[in-house]
Amino acid sequence: MEEVILLSRRQVDANINRLWELHDNYGKDSSFEFTAAQKIFAIFDGNIIVAFGILSMPHGFCWMRNAIVDTPYRGRGYQQLIIEARVKYAYQRGIRKVTTAVDQMNVWSLNNLVACGFRFVKGGKLHNGHLYQKLQINL
Repeated sequence: MEEVILLSRRQVDANINRLWELHDNYGKDSSFEFTAAQKIFAIFDGNIIVAFGILSMPHGFCWMRNAIVDTPYRGRGYQQLIIEARVKYAYQRGIRKVTTAVDQMNVWSLNNLVACGFRFVKGGKLHNGHLYQKLQINL
């Protein structure tokens, strides 16, 4: 089984071009930026990041952003591994609710989140012409 690694700031800096490449190929949020406050979880193939996900925990609130898997690596369960690693990390730090939002057309991500225990909650949002469904998991 592949290992999900919480990247250190140094690892983020060393891999920032690859993170942006994956984000730009698959992400939809043009206002997005990588910040020091975010926790970035990644799966590597050798020295190359092939999947990553972000966790933000400002002031006790926990928000999962992006879970991007490079096309050749899809179908291997990497997104679920990254979801589970972020939820476990939050739980170990006393967080008892994790929230995220997913484009309603992204059935793969929605299915993976539900399989990991997330449930739909009120509060969907229209962003850049896409309706995002809000999901939460209580830990």
